[in-house]
Amino acid sequence: MNTYRFMSCNVRLQTNHDGINQFCNRAEFLGETLEEIRPDVIGFQELTCAMRLELMKYLPDYFIAGGGRDASRLDESPAIGFLKDRFLLEQLSTEILSMTPHIPGTTYGGDQSPCPRAFCAAVLMPVSGGRPFRFMNVHTDHAGAQARMFASMQLLQALSRADESERLPTIITGDFNAAPETPEIHLITEYKGRRLTDATGKLPPTYHDFDMLAEKVKIDYIFLSDEWEPLKAESFHKKRGELFLSDHDPVMVTCRIADNP
Repeated sequence: MNTYRFMSCNVRLQTNHDGINQFCNRAEFLGETLEEIRPDVIGFQELTCAMRLELMKYLPDYFIAGGGRDASRLDESPAIGFLKDRFLLEQLSTEILSMTPHIPGTTYGGDQSPCPRAFCAAVLMPVSGGRPFRFMNVHTDHAGAQARMFASMQLLQALSRADESERLPTIITGDFNAAPETPEIHLITEYKGRRLTDATGKLPPTYHDFDMLAEKVKIDYIFLSDEWEPLKAESFHKKRGELFLSDHDPVMVTCRIADNP
């Protein structure tokens, strides 16, 4: 049996609007905390190219892969970070969440915000010789419920196509901007192609807006396919002085899998 720790981490983009908690002030605290926790694989959200370069100063043991959502590919990305000494990257793709998924910067239109959205998918091979697995990471729209439903559909369609080629143990991480009882989340947990379970379902809510919300809300998830045996779920609400890790609490699941199907 191999044991891994998978994390979903919305880093909150760099903006002066956040005052003391803008990313340039939090980067060291966040990077050092991630290096201390040391997840095997991290699904990041809102990570621009400049932020990625800054964060990598504190994460020398990680490789961070995946393109941005706009035409430059330098904007926010749902990037995937993994320990370089533990995995080999076999496949990597970035798909825009839109009716034209291979055209960066596009959207569904309708009730979606002006922000393009995307997901990244990777196939990782453990250097120990364990089973390869598929890791998908997504950030869906904050404004439109219909856009989020389309995003869940597109994500599952991509998984279905991948399974037709090679059915692998799968992890889906992300900021879905949706509560557990919403149709866009039910679409994933009720997916007929394979069972996908929210391994973070018993954790406290995750989004707190730097503790400005009266009540936190759960919008961050880690879904596991049936091949995985979840062992532990954790969230991280940490501060260093006035600094938070982010406006979301990162969530992490420890799970194991048999070496052979």
